[in-house]
Amino acid sequence: MAKLFLLSRRTWVALCFFCVIFFPCFSCGQQPVQLTITQAWELAKKNYPLIKQYELVARTRDYSVANASKGYLPAFTINGQATYQSDVTNLPFKIPISGFSLPTYSRDQYKIYAEADQVIYDGGAIKSQKESAAVNATIQQQNLEVELYSLYDRISQLYFGSLLVDEQLQQNDLLKKDVQNGLDKVQAQVGNGTAYRSSADELSAQLLQADQSRIELQSVRKAYLAMLGYFVHLSLSENTVLEKPQAPDFTDNINRPELLLYDFQKQNYDLQDKLLKVQLRPKFSFFVQGGYGRPGLNFLNNNFQWYYIGGIRMTWNLGKLVHLKKSKTIVNHKPRIAGHRKRNFSV
Repeated sequence: MAKLFLLSRRTWVALCFFCVIFFPCFSCGQQPVQLTITQAWELAKKNYPLIKQYELVARTRDYSVANASKGYLPAFTINGQATYQSDVTNLPFKIPISGFSLPTYSRDQYKIYAEADQVIYDGGAIKSQKESAAVNATIQQQNLEVELYSLYDRISQLYFGSLLVDEQLQQNDLLKKDVQNGLDKVQAQVGNGTAYRSSADELSAQLLQADQSRIELQSVRKAYLAMLGYFVHLSLSENTVLEKPQAPDFTDNINRPELLLYDFQKQNYDLQDKLLKVQLRPKFSFFVQGGYGRPGLNFLNNNFQWYYIGGIRMTWNLGKLVHLKKSKTIVNHKPRIAGHRKRNFSV
């Protein structure tokens, strides 16, 4: 009879040890269950610790998008300063008018003011931040799908391994019947003196070997079911029935979560390139500022004054131009790397 799977002796011993330790906890007082491969996948996914990260990733995405959207709301700031100047404004000549003198400015000056700033045009920065937050969350969720696919693979190995043992047990039963029938015939022939006792002994040894193989197969099946029950969080006894799935429809298309992950990564790199362009655009906003200080807006008055100003502000950070070329080179290489990984994975 063919050897069981291609497991090493050390692996087989480990399986049996796992069975002895954990299986009693699952099987005591439990009724046998029926299980399909689809149910095994779903139960393993439900009880997988990392599945809780789905909700956390979704919440993080919502918070990040909400925070980015707040960039459209007015921004309020309060500022204050107290300074001492080495010199103040003075006219370089005297006015020859009797009884008229220019005010003298204090070298210590004070100012406290509040400002409200409303974005009018940000070059698409807020929109890009929201898109980036959504794509990053999608990448994290797809990473979880990749890990779950590995989990499904382990579940499939245990499930189909148990089914293979079931088939080998049936073959073992057929072998035992054939050997027993042959042994009965040889024993009858020995009794009639038409066969040697050694022939009966040889068949008895084959029957004993078949019994030993059956014990090994049952032990391995017990260990496989114990590990499968640990993953799906069910008590799987020796009487557990694993249903055989229908034969799948094979196609040339490769449907793996890693391929989607590479697509999402490429999309994220495209957004990074877009964000570099956004950072080079000017930004416009409307602002209102009101405060109290000395001097106020009237520099000819050296007393504390209330004041306010309002208008449109433009900011344009041209310092990004210095690193633009290298940054674009780095960002443009990343989609190529993702594309190479996808092609290599598809081969």
